[in-house]
Amino acid sequence: MKARVRAERESADTKKFEKMVSGFSSEFINLPVDSVDSKIENALKEIALFEGADRSYFFQFNPDRTEFTISHLWWISERTVSDQDIRGMVVDSRFPWLSQNLTSGQDVIVQDVEILAREGSQPEYEYCREIGIQSFLILPMQVEDSPLCAIGLDAFHAKILWNIETIDRLRVFGEVLTNAIARKHSENKLITAIDEIASLKEMLEAEKTYLQEEIRLEHNFDNIIGQSDALKYVLYQVEQVASTDVPVLILGETGTGKELMVINVTKKTIKVRMATVDEYVLPPDVTQAYKDAPLTAQKHPSEEILSGKWKGYTPPPMPKKK
Repeated sequence: MKARVRAERESADTKKFEKMVSGFSSEFINLPVDSVDSKIENALKEIALFEGADRSYFFQFNPDRTEFTISHLWWISERTVSDQDIRGMVVDSRFPWLSQNLTSGQDVIVQDVEILAREGSQPEYEYCREIGIQSFLILPMQVEDSPLCAIGLDAFHAKILWNIETIDRLRVFGEVLTNAIARKHSENKLITAIDEIASLKEMLEAEKTYLQEEIRLEHNFDNIIGQSDALKYVLYQVEQVASTDVPVLILGETGTGKELMVINVTKKTIKVRMATVDEYVLPPDVTQAYKDAPLTAQKHPSEEILSGKWKGYTPPPMPKKK
């Protein structure tokens, strides 16, 4: 009769546990990242109450497994403020025996904390005696794309003989939480990557705009339309003199676009002096130099006069208009 009652109770416990695990698994699937931590602490509460424990917690190791911290914690009742502050505490330096076991993948099953004193784990033993832990159970958890984690239960009110059913249930429950942590890490990495891409895109857009403006200022002539070789040569000359601080003599008949050339040269910060045959009376030596120049110089007088390629001529300051 007792065996039958025990079997029925175990069956009922199994169904209850499966329902609880199924419920949390479903909730974690579509849970927003910023809600994962609070849901994990709620889950820790449920598993602790189900197993009759007084405290439950979740550890997370760094990628190198050189240290681990308590990331999530639940108590059945309020404790001292100092002990509540263990959430976020770096544990490996304080509990070396525990750290060594977990990083090597060993389950830590302590039915009675007095055994710690005989195992040479004095820091762990003193901590348990200080806050009243009588039994504890900690299982390392590892899933793909997640740091090493661990889930644990503490008993304060009495010693608990952690049986194989409890260990198996806690392991299954720990895998659910570890998978939730893995998803959170993956989504955080994705968010970080998206933010970096957006930042890089903004930088590229800014650089593109800057370079386009540089090209426009250096090479574009917004108010001049034409693609002939002659015009291209004139614009090339503008580019050449733009980088110098010499005076520029622009020759041409009325209506040929001298003013546009002045505007474009001026945009490129060069001192410009414009003269036309119609508007200015040129000194006789300038006129004669032009007439005596070779044919190429007559076709491109500004280049030839500026460079002084014939007769060693250097143009004098331009006279005022009469």
